[in-house]
Amino acid sequence: MKTVGVVIPFYQRETELVLKALGSIASQELPPETSVRIFIVDDESPVPLAVALALLPPDYPHPITAITQENGGPGAARNRGLEAAQEHEVDYIAFLDSDDFWYPGHLLSALSMLDEGSTFYFSNTLDDPFDWFHYTKYAARHHTRTEDGYLPLERVVPAYEFLLALFQENVTQTSQVVYDFRRHANVRFDPAYRNAGEDHAFWIDLTKQAERVAYSTLIYGARGHGVSMYRSTLSWDVEVAANRLVDQMTFWKRSLDRFGKGREGRDILKSSLTLREKAVLFIAARGSVRAPLQSLKFLARALQANPGMALRCPQLLLAMPSYYRDLKAGRVVI
Repeated sequence: MKTVGVVIPFYQRETELVLKALGSIASQELPPETSVRIFIVDDESPVPLAVALALLPPDYPHPITAITQENGGPGAARNRGLEAAQEHEVDYIAFLDSDDFWYPGHLLSALSMLDEGSTFYFSNTLDDPFDWFHYTKYAARHHTRTEDGYLPLERVVPAYEFLLALFQENVTQTSQVVYDFRRHANVRFDPAYRNAGEDHAFWIDLTKQAERVAYSTLIYGARGHGVSMYRSTLSWDVEVAANRLVDQMTFWKRSLDRFGKGREGRDILKSSLTLREKAVLFIAARGSVRAPLQSLKFLARALQANPGMALRCPQLLLAMPSYYRDLKAGRVVI
């Protein structure tokens, strides 16, 4: 008997979302001799997890381990879930955020491709108004988009190919990832990234250990609209955007320091870091008129996180006009 551990961090203001997520797990078809155990971590949610679980039907088919912790962010909550899963000796881990849900077939597709030799799997997801692959350069390079989806439907790729893709962008959404926990039980999220980057860093660490990565372009889930640390910072306001942008820049700098030894990977990571530095400088300059003190504090915090940016500021300032044109044209996003 193989067991899939589903790890769910819980921080919401309403109960309906997590009930929908749990219902989508119950609707999954499973291969023979496969069971599911759910690990939900209450990260000091405004609505306590116990209130939501009390609304589940008594005949809910899968065992649930409920965990409570002091608020530490989604990465810390997922780590608690992984620790509990390790204690229960599960074979696979699937992530699902408490406001997202799976479509039927997700686990069946994942386990089928993992059983063929890959240890890291992900699928496409609906991210209104488009699917997630619609936004990625990786999908554009390797797939043809048709009226019915993408061709080819599935791929199994060498881990190094996927690693280089991750050095450029976050290719997958957390709720669509399933991986072989027996092979990668030591990988953990970095809780220092509370606003952005914790999942991206995890995928890089996972891919560094893997030999092959498998994925499906079929849409096997959808993103919800509950409380999201990342989406709450999607703003041009300097105060709101500061945490996300500093976390993103810190993520790219640390990635360059850790993985930028090979020339190809180093060049990609440098380009990704430069793009984040431009975003930081643009937001600081944009906010300097309406909120000069906040903008100055934001810039000082960014330079503290990435001291080398100070030397590049003149070059970055010269690039602002072209960056703004790319931003207006939708070629880059903040």
